[in-house]
Amino acid sequence: TAFVEVGYDYVLSYEHEDPVMSREDGCEKCIAFLKPLIIKAPLEKVWW
Repeated sequence: TAFVEVGYDYVLSYEHEDPVMSREDGCEKCIAFLKPLIIKAPLEKVWW
């Protein structure tokens, strides 16, 4: 929501520094965590 409110619609980076988990597994887990948080509907005017 904060990104949408300020008009940010670009890249979101993450940092992976787990020495035990592979980069591929870390990336997949990151995507799985963030995907449900993506707001797809257009911004509605706030009422407050």
